[in-house]
Amino acid sequence: MEKILFLVPYDYKEVGGLNLIISNYQKLFFNNHIHVEIIKMPYHLNSIQYIKYRKALIKYVNEGYIDIISFSLNQSYVASKMFKNIENINLVIYLIDSMRLNMTSIIQDDRNIKRLFGHILRKYLYIFKEGELLRNKYKIIYASPIDYEYVKKIYKCADDNIYLITNGFTIVHDMDESVVGNTGNIRLGMLTDFSSESYYNNLRPFLDEIYPHIKKAYPDITVTIAGRGAQKDEKEYMAKIDGVEYLGYVDNLDDFYSNVDIIITTVKKECGIINRIMEAWSYKKIVIGFSKNFAAFLNAVPGTHYLPADSPSEFIEQIQRIKDKDVDSIIENAYKLLIEEYNWNERYELMTNILER
Repeated sequence: MEKILFLVPYDYKEVGGLNLIISNYQKLFFNNHIHVEIIKMPYHLNSIQYIKYRKALIKYVNEGYIDIISFSLNQSYVASKMFKNIENINLVIYLIDSMRLNMTSIIQDDRNIKRLFGHILRKYLYIFKEGELLRNKYKIIYASPIDYEYVKKIYKCADDNIYLITNGFTIVHDMDESVVGNTGNIRLGMLTDFSSESYYNNLRPFLDEIYPHIKKAYPDITVTIAGRGAQKDEKEYMAKIDGVEYLGYVDNLDDFYSNVDIIITTVKKECGIINRIMEAWSYKKIVIGFSKNFAAFLNAVPGTHYLPADSPSEFIEQIQRIKDKDVDSIIENAYKLLIEEYNWNERYELMTNILER
């Protein structure tokens, strides 16, 4: 293999988890002397766009790009239609998450009727698209064991066309200091995007239902929130909450992590792998969050690598544990797990093995 084609969403660089995966695989193929051509595609194509992109893709195939990785569901579904009846191509579909499981999780937790109706429509569209790809026996990759097992069960899939490759992580900094000094005020940190789903399903429930109890127990505690895209009303809402600071988009993550002690994760969806947890571990920060947020890390043990909390009282108990005890071993265990089990070079070997099958 001398060259490979990546089909990606046009805005993939703005989607943290997707950019992490695509940029790392691009670098890994390049380091192994394989040229990567990236084609950015819209999420939805009209008939004119469809014809245009199909001609372009067939041109690449004729130029020898027979190994193709398509990322995300919508682009992959369209690509499968474009390449139908074209022989000698090797199409691998990297879905990352099961969008069926994703939407099922979101629907369970969203209380807004208008949003809920839209979620239900999207869920059935995703069920159709994901099911169509699985029925056609494409080589399909998921990034989380939760999604992988769910798809095998719900679609009754055999092991011969679905694969699991968890995300890797590259440590690009040197953090030798212990996370929390166990004295003084504790600073909580949260990194999030401000999509409607993330804001209403993940951030607001924490700020509305959990943080007030934490603040009552620890009046001096603060929360620093970072992430691009907050709307004016969302910024105003956060500004009114005692002890909450919104930074907006941060260019330098080192600055953010050096000014917080504990990372909080309250993602309500049950699918995927949370890259922010790996990022926090790489900065030697202890993570407190919903138990299900750690489910994709199969060898991560509660109390050994992270601190689970599923209610306000459990968040308070875990914070008190950090204040009372030496938790350096938890930090070091998580850091060691990250280095030993989430190496990008190993992911590259798995990917090339799938391409060669």
